[in-house]
Amino acid sequence: LIPVTINANTTFELLDLTDAAGCSETFTNVTTTIMVNPPPISVADVTTPLCVGAVATFTGAGGANYSWSGPNGFVSVDQNPIIGAVTVADGGTYRVTVTNGNGCIDVATTDLVISPEAIATIAPNPATFCAGDNVTLDAGAGYANYVWTGGSTNQTLEVTIAGNYSVTVTDVNGCSSIDEVTVSESTSLTPSISASQNPVCAPETTTDLDAGPGYTSYLWSDSSTGQ
Repeated sequence: LIPVTINANTTFELLDLTDAAGCSETFTNVTTTIMVNPPPISVADVTTPLCVGAVATFTGAGGANYSWSGPNGFVSVDQNPIIGAVTVADGGTYRVTVTNGNGCIDVATTDLVISPEAIATIAPNPATFCAGDNVTLDAGAGYANYVWTGGSTNQTLEVTIAGNYSVTVTDVNGCSSIDEVTVSESTSLTPSISASQNPVCAPETTTDLDAGPGYTSYLWSDSSTGQ
């Protein structure tokens, strides 16, 4: 056996042989030709970057058989495999081994980038405003676009009517998120004072006054602040 390394079709000729007894003979036209099949030109591609939850479609080309591997345990023998809903863990380098009809192989790689998830958060939530007043909802800074219920495209929204409001935020990578809030209007304050004893007997009798529960602060004419 003789090892040979070739990169093009090559013909080898056997010129002489000697056996164990020392006999030798010269030969002509004892040849073999080693054919070199070209390798496939492998191609791997994927649309990137993607938002969390998007579909990743990989493209392979250049051969007859394909074997993919990648992050998060990804493997596939499809030419153009798909990940149905990507997560941050799916980001990274994907490798495809391409085999042509002659059994020759080539390897290509492609990188999948997953953009950070956009998370819309409205504050305050829930929200309440006093009768005749308003409340300002804020979707948070740092997004490229805002779309509120009603069509406003500002970061904040001034609300004067009770109801449900939502905002869709979109970041610079085109990733979107939605948040919702219920806004209520506080009804007019209708306190009622009750006395534990009324009327009272002269000259001096104690009675307890009660303005009713459900309020956050109280101020009486004598500067008391209890309920």
